[in-house]
Amino acid sequence: MVFFKRDERPDIKSVIYSFGSPWDRSYGNILLRQDGSIGLYSNYNESFWKIDDGKLLLLSKDNIITSEFTFDNLSNSWQGRSVGKRWPLYLTPIIEVSVERKDSTKSILVNSIPKSGTYFLESILHDLDYTSTKLHVSGNDTIHDNRGDISENIHFDPNKRHIRCNLTHLSTLLSGSKTVTVGHIEDQVSINAFIDNDFVVISMVRDLRDVLVSLMRFKEKTVKIKSPADALWRSLHGSDKLTAFISHYHEKDIRHIIQVTNNILNFPETIVKYEDLVTNKFNRTCFEGIEKIAHLENVVSSNINKNTSTYSGKRTRYQEYWNDAIECYFEESGLKKLNERLGYT
Repeated sequence: MVFFKRDERPDIKSVIYSFGSPWDRSYGNILLRQDGSIGLYSNYNESFWKIDDGKLLLLSKDNIITSEFTFDNLSNSWQGRSVGKRWPLYLTPIIEVSVERKDSTKSILVNSIPKSGTYFLESILHDLDYTSTKLHVSGNDTIHDNRGDISENIHFDPNKRHIRCNLTHLSTLLSGSKTVTVGHIEDQVSINAFIDNDFVVISMVRDLRDVLVSLMRFKEKTVKIKSPADALWRSLHGSDKLTAFISHYHEKDIRHIIQVTNNILNFPETIVKYEDLVTNKFNRTCFEGIEKIAHLENVVSSNINKNTSTYSGKRTRYQEYWNDAIECYFEESGLKKLNERLGYT
């Protein structure tokens, strides 16, 4: 798999473009399909495309050329005009993912609660010959593009690699490729889009008490300190540390965990428990459609305690940090009820 580089023109059929005019606005995203049709975007004047003498031409439903573009090496984009007018147009690349597609191949989305074995499962699927896109997705349009970075660095300052792209469109681009994409998606429409594009969707969950403690340990070890308050909780110990961590991250990360968990519960047939996966006693029906599934148990065993970008080397035990005040927060925040819906008591 390759990704967009400034010194070379991307494969035009592997790119999601933003289409619009500097005199007006962005009209939407466009995918130039292999068969010459235009995807993601619906308009009479932009229904088909072709390359003629180095120029990119967009055609109407009646196969009339409506606009033409030339490739600009400086901006790595297509710049053009409406035919017969001075109206300027652009096709600016948002993201390129060049992958081999086969009709019978299912792509995989690992949608997980944070700190529930996301990269553990990605490593398992890699050993089953699935290629990681190295794209981490969330919300309905957030992508962290980790291609080109070593795995140890991808969590230190992830906002440096942020791309905004509709995940429904990304699922169309990746469909039919032997790839695995990971993330924490709160949006039900986006999950439905991956399913509609024939992805195998696997939702990793974990006891939310362990999630809180594991997230705290992960941030302390791996993530850049962003403020004096962010440094403060790291200086504490035991239950005091977890209490301060919860106070600091309640409105953002913990709210995100609640939203992702609620969304995952909309797709119960996709759920795999982290605790079951690490003991090799998981629900195998969630993996139907995956190639080489007969090797799954052996591959899972070989990945247990294997180092990943998020593995701390020690399995979390929430009891080491828990107290009555934290239990009260866990209940009043709604996390306890969600935990019970996931099957944890």
